[in-house]
Amino acid sequence: MSKDDCQSHQAFIKKYDLQVVLLADTSGELCDAYGVWQEKEKNSIKKMGIVRSIFIIDKHGKLVDVEYAVTAEGHAQEVLDKIKQV
Repeated sequence: MSKDDCQSHQAFIKKYDLQVVLLADTSGELCDAYGVWQEKEKNSIKKMGIVRSIFIIDKHGKLVDVEYAVTAEGHAQEVLDKIKQV
């Protein structure tokens, strides 16, 4: 999920040949609810943005794992392993 629009998500899905659904939260309501819209700092410049986070929700809708401020590199396998345990 991100605050990007659906058209942007479709382009991303096509570019990376993904087989998943991406959620568009253009209003920011879900980003606020999940606590991922936070102040971030890069090169001594502070601004608001989405903190890359992982939420694993089981097939019953129960939130079973949360990680904030994750890095993209190498994290996919760790998440996949956790999902297989759910």
